[in-house]
Amino acid sequence: MALVAFGALIMRYMGNGPEWLGATVFYDLYCKRNWWINLLYLQNFVHQNETCLTHTWYSAVDTQLYLLSPVFIILLYKMPKTAFALCFAIIAASIVGTWTLTVMNNYPAVSYFTDSITTQQLVGYYNSIYTKPYFRVGPYLVGILAAYAMLENSFKNFNLKTWYLVTGWILSLTTMAAIILALYPTHQGNILEIHLAATYSAIARILWACCLAWITFASQQQKNIISAFLSLKIWVPVSKLTYCVYLVHPVIIAFFYGSQTKPFDYSFLLMEMLY
Repeated sequence: MALVAFGALIMRYMGNGPEWLGATVFYDLYCKRNWWINLLYLQNFVHQNETCLTHTWYSAVDTQLYLLSPVFIILLYKMPKTAFALCFAIIAASIVGTWTLTVMNNYPAVSYFTDSITTQQLVGYYNSIYTKPYFRVGPYLVGILAAYAMLENSFKNFNLKTWYLVTGWILSLTTMAAIILALYPTHQGNILEIHLAATYSAIARILWACCLAWITFASQQQKNIISAFLSLKIWVPVSKLTYCVYLVHPVIIAFFYGSQTKPFDYSFLLMEMLY
């Protein structure tokens, strides 16, 4: 809310340029109008086309799923079989819903910024799929189930054979690489066929969460170079900064391009320098 107040009251007076007001409208006009929506974490449902701090759709989804999570956690400890069945049913429904909606509306697999995808398609994808908790619940449930499995007594001393671990690592790392590289052709202008796009949109994030769950589980089972790296104490202070960075980084980007006095050409070298 401090950032919302900054956007609504102060930000417009902290810079200038030909595109300044256009670049800061998400933090200025929209925060004046819709600050209360952010306060209630409803920005992924209410007035989505005039969202204050558009990137905080994630905070809304995370909060909504967090408030829902006790239902699954209590069920897991009271009726684990029912809970697992319910979780898998919801994940399956989320996959089917994402796939169907993508095909019906010709949505992209992700937010492509190319001439082949219209603004209407991007806005529709963002409002209907990208920011909705019922299409984001899959990875969240994977995390809950993985945590339950690792915390349950029966899994504390669950030793996997070496070849199981090796196979799991190969599959998880290969899958993660495939999820990233599968969209490389789209950056060359070769947009995925609609059914492939729908399949990617429906399962990619859930598969990514499964791979992360495996890495966490395997690192707990057997100490190795990866688990040692992920357990370094240097990550503790860095982890304390991530939420703050998430909140403010789009504001800094808006400051940058809103204060430009002339157009410039994007290039790999320029973006590398800015990064």
